[in-house]
Amino acid sequence: MSTQKTLLTADEFYDFCCQNEGRYELERGIIVEKDGPAKPKTRTALNIASAMFLFVHHNSLGRVRVETGYYIETNPDSQRDPDVTFLTAARVSGEDNGTLTYPAPPDIAVQIASTSSVTAEMERKVNEYLAAGAQRVWLVYTATAATPRGVIIHRPDGVTATYTGDDVITDEELLPGFSLPLSEIFE
Repeated sequence: MSTQKTLLTADEFYDFCCQNEGRYELERGIIVEKDGPAKPKTRTALNIASAMFLFVHHNSLGRVRVETGYYIETNPDSQRDPDVTFLTAARVSGEDNGTLTYPAPPDIAVQIASTSSVTAEMERKVNEYLAAGAQRVWLVYTATAATPRGVIIHRPDGVTATYTGDDVITDEELLPGFSLPLSEIFE
């Protein structure tokens, strides 16, 4: 990809994505190419999305999406594609507007660290999602030499919860009754 000389708007980025193959995000007006899917990351995302989708659908709590774009900042525009997202039922109306990107942040953004992810990059994404209005950001770490496998959930009030080993993720505020054992995420 050639060097980009001007900042793109969200609409220009949408047109770019329609005309180009690959996986991209818009970061403050700049196109950023994303890594291709890695098998452990893809399997982990599928495990989370499946469990969350079945629960949310059965209980009519909203929508679960995979690799959906969300505008999280404007002027210059930024669009992120979390690995898995959840929107509460109250926020779903008007969601399917025929575009590839939702105009507001998800209630829950799940970001799975790839082996090439840098901690500073992941923390920057957490801060962006929360500043845009996300209620939870899950950082999911598959086992690497530097990081044990686990999930860190960030909230807008600065509270974090870390899940490792045999822990079970719950969230009675956004997903009442939902429980997801880490063993099912990382199987």
